[in-house]
Amino acid sequence: MKLSISGLCLSTSMASVMAVSTAFADTVEIEARDGSIRIIGELLEFDGNHYSIQTALGTLRIASETVICKGDGCPDTTANFGDFEMAGSRVLTDKLMPRLLADYAFHRDASNTLVSNAGTTNVFRLESEFSGAGEIRIASADTEAGFEAIGSGQAAVALASRSANSNEIESFEASSLGNLKSIEQENIIALDALVLVTHPSNPVHSISEEAAALIFSGQIANWNALGGPDLPIVLHGRNPGTGTSEMFEDLVLSESGLSVSRSLNTHDTDEAVADAVWLEEGGIGFTSYAALGNARALDIEEACGLRTPATSFTIKSEEYPYSQVLYAYRTSDDFDPSVADFMEFITSDNGQDAVKAIGFVDQNITTETVNGHGFRLATAIATSESQRDLNALQNMMQELQTAERLSTTFRFNTGSSRLNARAEADTQRLASYLEETNMTGKEVVFVGFTDSVGKSELNEFLSQNRAELVMQSVLDASPSLASKVNVRAVGFGEIAPVGCNESNRGRTINRRVEVWVRDVPA
Repeated sequence: MKLSISGLCLSTSMASVMAVSTAFADTVEIEARDGSIRIIGELLEFDGNHYSIQTALGTLRIASETVICKGDGCPDTTANFGDFEMAGSRVLTDKLMPRLLADYAFHRDASNTLVSNAGTTNVFRLESEFSGAGEIRIASADTEAGFEAIGSGQAAVALASRSANSNEIESFEASSLGNLKSIEQENIIALDALVLVTHPSNPVHSISEEAAALIFSGQIANWNALGGPDLPIVLHGRNPGTGTSEMFEDLVLSESGLSVSRSLNTHDTDEAVADAVWLEEGGIGFTSYAALGNARALDIEEACGLRTPATSFTIKSEEYPYSQVLYAYRTSDDFDPSVADFMEFITSDNGQDAVKAIGFVDQNITTETVNGHGFRLATAIATSESQRDLNALQNMMQELQTAERLSTTFRFNTGSSRLNARAEADTQRLASYLEETNMTGKEVVFVGFTDSVGKSELNEFLSQNRAELVMQSVLDASPSLASKVNVRAVGFGEIAPVGCNESNRGRTINRRVEVWVRDVPA
């Protein structure tokens, strides 16, 4: 994270500052939101957007968006409601954002009224005695339109069902609108997944990626081809051009070169797809995890035999093959305090609780015992090609057999120890979780893994380095953590994959550091 510091003044004179501001007599601590920098000094001024701090180096002016003020002398930075627009993916604009806005209004003790719903834009008015009133426009379109809207200044927030691509990143940088992949401009607000659903009574519980493509292209037409009953398969899905439909075609059909069968029954909403399958014994459909309803999601079996269920844990850890991350983006020249306050609520524990209540997958950390990884570990043992791998698996199980895994998982780029964009925010989230959780008698183990590219010895070395890097990053995010929590890093190389190393996606999710918590050995 980059701490925004402007107007560095080495003069000790305070006259010019005090002439235009209210005096704050207390010493405060200003901390970067990722914990990377701390500044202690006397607060001279807060103008709603910047802190002016008197330090041993002189007067520093720091953008409040990038930091947290700690101490009794800190001002109330709760923003007044302002007018702004959010635009982008229907997955976010139609279901998630209106509900989050309602929870935000409740959190701020404000009324929330829908004042206009003309066309594809809904306008909500938030009003309270203490924060005034503001109108928030939510324009429903698609992810690409969301980026265009913030690029042109029409909207303050782009709502995206995918991460910014290289063309969008380069375009914004060329227009001096900042780095879309920076932690200041890219916020993960929720998680979701594409799921293939069937009737609850269907005895088929898993489906291979190849079989899914053949079914939805019409080449497999009866459940008996999958070991199920002699029953015709009835296809359900979203209308063409919708986010769910495009995601399905990209993840399920694109590699096979097949297209959706003309017999597909299309529906206007994800919920309608799930309801249709629930009412039809031979039905199968594609929809979102957030809209699962009473239908049953099939486990996805990859080409190498790994089988992964769609659960909140596998989606949080991005091990489910069709996981989806949902984003909110801003430009570098748009740090409206009212927008920042809303974004801060969404990413807070309260906001993420609301995300979960709406039906999406939240980012709050959850745990799972080693029993939940039984199929993955059994597959790793069955496919091990050397005694070395089997010995490593045995060592890993001795480490983790009584431990619980946290849902937070850190990932890396190929052949490097550079964390990906999501990991920056997860570092601070994990540090806060460990600070707030009673870890007496516990040990936090950072467990590194790699893909299968390269020699086993080198991969084991690389995985150890990655585990140590993540461990240190978490400790750096909260300096007091080292005195409260026992931590250790281990690396196991390429064993126990969570994805198939034959695919680019599988190799990507295998380059990871998992976080486990166990009782401290006697």
